[in-house]
Amino acid sequence: MKGDAGLLVPDLLARRAQEQPESPALVVAEVGTLTFGAWDRRSNAVAHALIERGLADGQRVGLVFDERDWIDLAVAWCGVMRAGCVAVPLSARLAPAEVRHALTDCSVSAVLQAKGVGATHANLAHGLSADPKRRSLLHSRHFLHAFPIGGNAGQTMLVNSLGARPAALTMPRFTPARFARLIESYRVGTVFVVPAMAIELLNAGVHERHDLRERAVSGDVERRLANLVAAVSDGEISAEQALAGDHSLSALGLTSLAWIRLIDAIEDVFGVDVDLGGDLSAFDRVDALAAHVSGLLDAR
Repeated sequence: MKGDAGLLVPDLLARRAQEQPESPALVVAEVGTLTFGAWDRRSNAVAHALIERGLADGQRVGLVFDERDWIDLAVAWCGVMRAGCVAVPLSARLAPAEVRHALTDCSVSAVLQAKGVGATHANLAHGLSADPKRRSLLHSRHFLHAFPIGGNAGQTMLVNSLGARPAALTMPRFTPARFARLIESYRVGTVFVVPAMAIELLNAGVHERHDLRERAVSGDVERRLANLVAAVSDGEISAEQALAGDHSLSALGLTSLAWIRLIDAIEDVFGVDVDLGGDLSAFDRVDALAAHVSGLLDAR
């Protein structure tokens, strides 16, 4: 994947904080929400504290956090990288002797607390772009995972929080029932699981108790609508532009005639009757239109 040359993780955070300061970046179920603006401010404070304490570029900093502490971990993780140091995340659920061994083995110079993997912000940001039109997972509002702190998968999810369009959603501990409830209640469009989790979900029969199929469809509604916008505008508006949400559809150039064609196309493709009440302003972005269409699908 081609990304912005020289782009670092802290650069991505600064850009998202400038563009979307109040938008949720990370949601931890039953714990709290971290916006891009708060993430940036709090990470800055961590970076300044580390620099003031004399840590030099390249020194390793241990991050020992529990799975309920994803928000504090995200703040510390970006703060460490912003200070030019290397983050070494570890789960606080490890035995104390295991934590001490990992910190010693990684030659950690400092520890921030509330199977560790060290990673520099240069290689983590490889292939990422600060361009909103090139963000990944454009069809989703939330992506869901339940990976533990301290591994490559967990760090990849933090990178996704910065490089993908949707907000990250996670939980302190994986159980099939709670995982399925989050998919359903947040209308999750993208799910990350390892094979063992997928087997647990199937064995628990959550697909029989939760309407996951319908939620998976609704999570894809925005992408399908964006493709329709591109089609009815004869390519004048790209699907990526419609999904990015930087401007309303009218501001992007969607004409009154194209709106009529779009409504007809929505009714044909989704099999619903669309009545926007004559006022298009409330539906002038793909996400708002998708929410309306998803509601019509749920009501069928």
